Amino acid sequence: MPYKVIPETFTPDELAQLGGLEAAYGHFVAKVWKGDLKFLRDGRKHVTRITQQEPSPSEGASGISYTLAIHVRHWLADPAEAEIGEFVYERSLHATDEFDAATQQPKASFMLRQFIRTDDGWRRTA
Repeated sequence: MPYKVIPETFTPDELAQLGGLEAAYGHFVAKVWKGDLKFLRDGRKHVTRITQQEPSPSEGASGISYTLAIHVRHWLADPAEAEIGEFVYERSLHATDEFDAATQQPKASFMLRQFIRTDDGWRRTA
């Protein structure tokens, strides 16, 4: 499934040093692109959707901290680059009048590659 939730914890002082909550999210997303999402820089075109989760405060031994999280959905933008099992952005393909025999999901093909429509986008099957 092309989806990740990535959390990070900040103290109030760290949030202030970064320039507030929105600036902290910007810093966090930039950091994530170089870390957890580095695999998206594989030379292929990707479509990403990043949404912010409301910060959740917690109190620990060192005082109050805030956990920021981002939800990242990602798909390949070009069906020609998809390997079997990978997901392609939903607007990249159009369904044919055929359905997959096992799942009854709509099918599509692109350059001899076969895809089925799922809730997560088009998944390459062959």
